[in-house]
Amino acid sequence: GDRLRVVRSASDARRDGRDDFMFWLCLDGSTRFEQCGRIVELAPGDMMLHDQAYPFILEFGHTSRTTMITIARPLLTLRAPRAELLTARRIAASSPFATFARGLVESCVHSDSALPQHVAGRLANAALDIWSTTLEGTFPTSATSIRAHRRLEAAKKYMLAHLGNCELNLETIASAQNMSERTLVRLFALDGQTPMRWLWGKRLAHSHRLLAEHGVARVTDAALDSGFSDMSHFSRAFRTAFGSLPLEVLKGKSDI
Repeated sequence: GDRLRVVRSASDARRDGRDDFMFWLCLDGSTRFEQCGRIVELAPGDMMLHDQAYPFILEFGHTSRTTMITIARPLLTLRAPRAELLTARRIAASSPFATFARGLVESCVHSDSALPQHVAGRLANAALDIWSTTLEGTFPTSATSIRAHRRLEAAKKYMLAHLGNCELNLETIASAQNMSERTLVRLFALDGQTPMRWLWGKRLAHSHRLLAEHGVARVTDAALDSGFSDMSHFSRAFRTAFGSLPLEVLKGKSDI
């Protein structure tokens, strides 16, 4: 029968401004998805990752039923730094990771909304850990230089260790790692990232976790601990990333 076709152009993506990922589970029928030059065909039980920030072409079969989980970009890239490179790739229903990942998608969709906020937050973090492990375990790092990968991981480790330093920049990071700024940028390009965008995402995700799990008593503490010195700038960036104000997450009034 006829297929429903949805096309999102580059201009559509720019106008829309949504920057989330979507984790898909095909329940019935067939779904065809194309993004970043990759094409994936999903059958029942298959899963994939979709990036709303980039153009795509989506086709649903005559009979098609899917479930989608929206994930804020910083929450996924904190756990799966290569997420942008893993879109439009089929996670087969028979994959060793699929059973756990699929079960969590179904559980999230049918979860009891009456769960206490701190419990729901912990379960959501556990689900994100499983989905990111599924993605990176199914699509392991290709033949990238082992040395380059180790240098990249060392730079990330340094940045995470100094997350609260609001003066951290390309120059200080590169100097601490005994490399040029250009080399640092090239290393992060292996993950489809820039150093500062990666750091920004980690800071936002860290602040969200502190607030959601009540690791701090005040929004200011979460911001400062995560390397933000300008509170109004922090609130705007947080709301853009997560769709809620920091205080709403701290008080358990967020849907995230």
